Amino acid sequence: MANNTKNKATSDRKIVESNGRVAITNTSAEYSRSYMSGLDKIAIVVLLTVGLFYLISSIFQITYVFTDKFDSLIFIREVTHIFAGAILVYGAVRFIRKNTYLERIVDNMFEEIIYDRFEPVLRDIAEVQVGYDSVSSQIKSLNYSINDLKKII
Repeated sequence: MANNTKNKATSDRKIVESNGRVAITNTSAEYSRSYMSGLDKIAIVVLLTVGLFYLISSIFQITYVFTDKFDSLIFIREVTHIFAGAILVYGAVRFIRKNTYLERIVDNMFEEIIYDRFEPVLRDIAEVQVGYDSVSSQIKSLNYSINDLKKII
C-alpha cells in the first residue's frame, strides 16, 4: 500500500510515502536565512541613525529660525539637512525592501528550478538510506545471534 502524496505549498515541500520508505520534508524554517551580511546590517543602522538625526535636528533648527531671528543661510542649510536625512532614510528602507525581494526571488528559483531537478535524486538517496538502515539492523541482529552462539559454544 504505497500512497505517494506531494504537498506543494509556496514555501513548504513534503514528499511522503505511507509505507515509511521515503520522507523528505522541507519546511520554510529551514530556508529562513538572511543573505544580508553583518556589514550591510551595520550600514543600514548607520544610515537610519544619521538620517533620523539630520531630520530631527534640522526640524528643531528650522523652528528656531522661524521663532527667533530669520537667517536665510541657516534656513537653506537646515532644509538641505532635511533633504539629506530624508534621502538617507529612504535609501536604507529601499535597500531593505530590495534585499528582501531578492531573497524571495532566490528562494523561489531554488524551489522551482534546482529542487525540482534534484528531487528524484534526493528520493533515491532517501530510499537507499532506508534500505541501508534496514540492512544494518539485520546485520546487527545477525551479530547478536553469532555472539550468542559463540557464548554457547
